[in-house]
Amino acid sequence: MSPTDLFVEFSSYLQQPATLRAVALPALVALWLWRRSRRCGERQPHAQAFILGTALSILFSVWVERGDELSLHMLPGYFVAIVFAPARYRPSAARVYALTFLSLLTADVICAAQYFFFQVGHLPADFFRGVGGAGFGDALFWVPAFAALYVHVLARIEAHPLAHTSLFSLHRTLSSESHAAAGFTRSRRV
Repeated sequence: MSPTDLFVEFSSYLQQPATLRAVALPALVALWLWRRSRRCGERQPHAQAFILGTALSILFSVWVERGDELSLHMLPGYFVAIVFAPARYRPSAARVYALTFLSLLTADVICAAQYFFFQVGHLPADFFRGVGGAGFGDALFWVPAFAALYVHVLARIEAHPLAHTSLFSLHRTLSSESHAAAGFTRSRRV
């Protein structure tokens, strides 16, 4: 297949409504968020989490066939890597959206290529046809949004002044403040 035929095949694939919703729209949002977000910290931990997450997504993916419908179910590995990452290694919510989308898209394309290569014996020119085929119900659409929301909420919780206070010390502080407000003071026996 010539590069022109591949380009025509890919452009017709991108014009399908389900693909526009599940691949093109989140790709544009990821690109826009990536450009707007500031670079935070070192790149190496983010790259390691991205590679680990993509590898987890590929490793823990399974093809399910129901009748004449074939679907891919995978673990959102980058999201899992971000959940267990320490706060200092977590990128901003905008970067998490972009990296989660790119990780899932990469894993989805690699799994599609593996499926065709092992089932058919060669890689057809339109192997990418099923990527993002579920439209708004696809993980490429929802998982990056949930990952970004998770990181945003977690950053807000960690920024709260009481976030690093234990419940015991919080109770002790509140009870001593309420006693002082009521006029009670502790007297020492001599």
